[in-house]
Amino acid sequence: MRIFSNKIFADSLEVCAAANDAALDPVVQQTLAGHLCVAAVAAIECSLRSAYIEFSGNNSRSFEIFVSKQFEKFNARVRFQQINDDFSGRIEEKYQRTWGRYRKAITRKYLAAAGTDPFSDYSNLVFWRHKFVHDQTRPPATVSDVVRAAVSSEIVLECFCRALKVD
Repeated sequence: MRIFSNKIFADSLEVCAAANDAALDPVVQQTLAGHLCVAAVAAIECSLRSAYIEFSGNNSRSFEIFVSKQFEKFNARVRFQQINDDFSGRIEEKYQRTWGRYRKAITRKYLAAAGTDPFSDYSNLVFWRHKFVHDQTRPPATVSDVVRAAVSSEIVLECFCRALKVD
């Protein structure tokens, strides 16, 4: 599942990355980074909701209806602990083991290849969004940092979907 496969959003990421290279005022850059965090986390929320519903629909129609109703008001519950508390407790332990195994493997792979942990990037993105929206503070990140975290979030979501076996 690709959260940023939407052409308009992918183009927006490129525009924002290019804007970061421009000589923008730091306040403008941080504000742009904050808005980009909000957009990226909204895309993640939609993707997680779709993955949950698709997974439940693959199991049974009644489970799909239950999950659809459960996650109608899913706003901003995208932190790892909330994902596990809200959903994984309702499915078998196999998901927890698979999710943990994938997390460890992905982390090792990306730390070795790119020197970054996609799960840390994901957590930072969610944190920056929270600070921007609720505390009304600009994220202490550049637009490039947010773009990297947004792209890393796709890796996290793909790992999550593989654990659920959702394509």
